[in-house]
Amino acid sequence: YAVEEFTVISLFFWCVLNEIISKKIIYTVIGLFIVFAIINVIYFEPLNVYPSNIRTVGSIIIVFYTLTAIYLRFKYDTHKKGINNWYFHLNKVSLFFIFMGLLLFYSGGTILVSIGNQLTNPIYGDKYLDINRVVWAGYRILVIILYTFIGIGLLLFKPPKINNPIEDWEIEADKLEDKEN
Repeated sequence: YAVEEFTVISLFFWCVLNEIISKKIIYTVIGLFIVFAIINVIYFEPLNVYPSNIRTVGSIIIVFYTLTAIYLRFKYDTHKKGINNWYFHLNKVSLFFIFMGLLLFYSGGTILVSIGNQLTNPIYGDKYLDINRVVWAGYRILVIILYTFIGIGLLLFKPPKINNPIEDWEIEADKLEDKEN
């Protein structure tokens, strides 16, 4: 699931950062990540172990995406590549919530998972079991924060208006009737 999650988030950020990151670069990063994940499963962490190496590398890249997106979205008043400026301004707040959820989860989650994995090292036995439970409870709280922020961002999202062809036809028909009268 870490590879799929990374791929989807990378493609999302390609849409957001298409001004500075080309599709080729995103596909290359995704491909290298998949190769790293396969090497990690073969040599370091088998499938029955939590993929902390994969998650750490993926989290670092996602935090980079997020910080870059926040910087660019709030640096510029207008979008550079021909997107409707109204749409760009309207969704600054919506995307900010999504970015903050991702940033909090992937930066904090990486630290908590690393600590949790160290505490479950067999050399410690059950000595740090209670601390490990607290660490994983903190991770679960970060998951709740992530989805809450994404939910707020999606609730605030304003899609561009799409004209209804039937209404357009009725308006045109009314205009023709007015001209005839």
